[in-house]
Amino acid sequence: MKNITKNDIIDLLIQRTGEKRDITAKLVNEVFTVLRDLMSSADSGICIKIHDFGVFEVLPVKTRKNSKKPQSAETGPKAARREIYFQPGIYLKKALKKP
Repeated sequence: MKNITKNDIIDLLIQRTGEKRDITAKLVNEVFTVLRDLMSSADSGICIKIHDFGVFEVLPVKTRKNSKKPQSAETGPKAARREIYFQPGIYLKKALKKP
């Protein structure tokens, strides 16, 4: 399995648009910064919808009373937190179904 990094995304955008690397890198970094800021600073229940791609949701996860740590086998409560869920859009689902 090949990992695709942010630099790989920047290189693909440079090939498709013909823009300079510094402009493309700055734009990609800003997009990821905005998404990260929206997801981390918002209350639970925020949805970021990107047309033809999918939906990112920040949802609350309740406190668990008896959680077990795999490394130390300790048990105890696990604090409530927020998690990010991704639901792919219709076009992305169709693209993934193609062999």
